[in-house]
Amino acid sequence: MTRIDMAVQNNIDWCATVCELYGVAHTAEGQLWGTVAPAPPFYPDLITATSGATTDDVKQWLASRNVNSLKDSYANLDMTPLGFKLLFEAQWITHNPPLSARHATADEPQWTIVASEHELAQWAAASEMPHLMKPALLQRQDVKVFMREADGEVFGFIANVSEGAVGISNVFETANLGRNTLWPSIAGAASAQFPELPLVGYEHGETLDAALRAGWTTIGPLRVWIR
Repeated sequence: MTRIDMAVQNNIDWCATVCELYGVAHTAEGQLWGTVAPAPPFYPDLITATSGATTDDVKQWLASRNVNSLKDSYANLDMTPLGFKLLFEAQWITHNPPLSARHATADEPQWTIVASEHELAQWAAASEMPHLMKPALLQRQDVKVFMREADGEVFGFIANVSEGAVGISNVFETANLGRNTLWPSIAGAASAQFPELPLVGYEHGETLDAALRAGWTTIGPLRVWIR
């Protein structure tokens, strides 16, 4: 399995976790993964699971299910003939596990693991994703929700482990001041919880630029399409 394949499968597992929190059934068929009912907000109804997935595969899926959003994991499909438009293009990114966990300096707060419903609600409010977090997430051993606070600002991300990799998602900060210190510390914080595994994720725009400055590298594009 290539690093990009690991990133794709890890992301599918994370999307499946979110669906299960919401009670949304999901299934894998052939080279596709998708939901039986509409996916939770900001999550795709359908994901291409391999680079060999085709528009014909998608068309066959559409024959029996309603799909409003699709993650084209390898950016190799043209979905416009099927009534979709491109929402955005992003890059899969990766980081090798740090040789040692990075410790915060004296003037930099440590990351903490969200462990209570109160902390989870605080994280959700700060991330502007109150719809996403469900208390049952705190019971999972394969997921950690990270948060840190500094000068009245809140920073956060989520790490999930599967497919031999640690997936990083939902990276946020409540101000634009911390981008130079946010990404350099993510790899160390996640690896302290899930050691010796490569880290993967995807980003675009300014967040992608910040990750690349922090030593992450791109491994391939993806596209998100909507109807």
